[in-house]
Order: sequence, then C-alpha cells, then structure tokens
Amino acid sequence: MLIWFKENAPIRRKFDVMAFVYTSLCAAPVLTMGLAAGGRGANATSLAVGTAAVIGTLLVALVSKKLICDPYVNTVVRMEGLAAGDLRSPIHYTGHNDCVGRMTRAMAVFMRNAETASGVAEREQVVGAQGTGLSKLATNDLTYRIETTFPGEYEQIGRAHV
Repeated sequence: MLIWFKENAPIRRKFDVMAFVYTSLCAAPVLTMGLAAGGRGANATSLAVGTAAVIGTLLVALVSKKLICDPYVNTVVRMEGLAAGDLRSPIHYTGHNDCVGRMTRAMAVFMRNAETASGVAEREQVVGAQGTGLSKLATNDLTYRIETTFPGEYEQIGRAHV
C-alpha cells in the first residue's frame, strides 16, 4: 500500500487518501465522545465542537488538494504536450516560486530552444534547396525544379520558382 501510494498513485488520489485518513483519525474521538455523551448537556457541546473539527479537517484537505494538485497536474499535461511538439500553447504558472514554478520556467526555456532549433532547421532546408537550384542554374540546367515544400513563412519562396 505504501509503495503504491509513494510510487504509483496520482497526486489527486494521494490527497483523497490523505483526506480520508485525516478525517477518520479526527472522527474517531468525536464518535467516542458521542457514544459516551449520549447527547446530554456539556457533552453535546463537546460533540458539536468535535464534529466541526472533523468537517474543518475535511475542508482543509479538499482545498489543499485543489491548490496543490491543479497547478501540478496542469503542468504535467502541458509538459506532455511540449514533449509531443506543441510549441504554441502557453505555459502557465511560471510566476510561482514553488517546484511547479521551477518546472514551468524550465519548460519555457525548452520551448524557446525548440522554437530556435526548428527555425534553424527550416532555414537550413530552404537554403539547401535554393542552393541546389542555383547550382543547377549555374551549370545551365534550366530543367531542374525545386520540388521541396517549404515550411511556414518560407512557403512563398518555394512558390516563387513555379
């Protein structure tokens, strides 16, 4: 159980388990008080305070889950998108100073590096194709056609020779 919790459980499930355990631990003495009190006078007040403590514990666990898990899970999903080549979607939480913020700032650097590498590869492709075309032209080969489809902003250059 502890190995599953540590190594395999999604973070939201970990918080669900912790909320259950915290609430159960908090509820045990309250239930004991209720059974002992039988609903009489001061004991009933103690039971009400104990019940409020159980509800408060549960609310704190649920709010903590949302505040911690949402940025973490959203970052993981965005990281998977970045790994799949999505360089367009924004990266959120870069202003955070916690681990999520550190991860997202690193992801933003990875995205900029990927955009730069992609731009270099596109330019190399265009320059190579145009260079081959110019070399053919220099040898008076007027039959050569550049068949390469140029990416993105270079598309007009590719159509210029048609």
